[in-house]
Amino acid sequence: MALQRRRITACPGCGGARSSPTETDVPDFKYGVPGRWSFVRCSACGLVYLAETLAEPAQAYPAIYSQHRPPGHVRVDRGWSPRRDLRSAFLEQQGYRQLPPAVMPRPLARLALAVPRVRLLAGYGLLLIPPAREHGSVLDIGCGNGRFLGVMRALGWRVHGIEPDERSAELARQVSGAPIQAELYEQRFPQAQFDVITMNHVLEHLGDPDAALRRCFRLCAPGGLIGIVVPNWRALGHRVFRRHWYALEPPRHVVMYEPPTLERTLERAGFRVERLGTTSVREWATAWRKSWRYRTGRRSPEALLSAWGALTLLASQVADDAGEEIFAWARKP
Repeated sequence: MALQRRRITACPGCGGARSSPTETDVPDFKYGVPGRWSFVRCSACGLVYLAETLAEPAQAYPAIYSQHRPPGHVRVDRGWSPRRDLRSAFLEQQGYRQLPPAVMPRPLARLALAVPRVRLLAGYGLLLIPPAREHGSVLDIGCGNGRFLGVMRALGWRVHGIEPDERSAELARQVSGAPIQAELYEQRFPQAQFDVITMNHVLEHLGDPDAALRRCFRLCAPGGLIGIVVPNWRALGHRVFRRHWYALEPPRHVVMYEPPTLERTLERAGFRVERLGTTSVREWATAWRKSWRYRTGRRSPEALLSAWGALTLLASQVADDAGEEIFAWARKP
């Protein structure tokens, strides 16, 4: 049965009415939501978005959606291991002080943390670990199964979450102990309450990102931070695989970003961008494996995966916008 759609007539960013097709006839390779979808680029501001979306967005999220599954390990390490020492060194760089005593010499640990993959693993596989703040509060929007909130609580933060899917929200409550709301209603929170607000692979799901970020701005404490991670439309994987790129994910991903358009989106909401870049450290293997399967219907040979890994490493050295993900930290003045 065909699902009811809604045509988007104005750019979600600037409101412009003119656009041009940029990626057309894209199916939902991941979950098989019926239909073919087209992305367009705004002629005025360059933002990329779906030309049509589902009238009922919840229909894009099947029961097997990944955030419905319990997360893995979220506790701070206690027993000694090289990983614990590397994590301790990483957290120390972020300002966290109540850490287990180190066995590995700190200079050696800091040298190891210069390797992006090591640094990622030391940071729980997360891109949005904020600097330490005593008695700080964090709001994770689209918190999914609560893994991030569980880590933040273990690091001493007061945690809150937003998650519209009740199955995921219940998992998040069990994992983190955080109060989880279904929607970002400002009246449920005191104004300027949160020291940090995070959105990890959430903004691309929102049909009105500017409105959501304006709410975040009002809920963020003066001098507070917002951290964003989204897929990168300019990613090497997209340039190679085009409509088969794993991160397109229509109809769930309704707005897609490049570094300049994400920066402008944050600035329109009132934030001042302090750090913005791209990385493939988490997603390079997933990008290749899934995109290859979507294009060919087969599993990728390991030799090609290894070659892809080398290519993504080279691309990261010569182009600062080729990573699979964009990450940004911005501050409320």
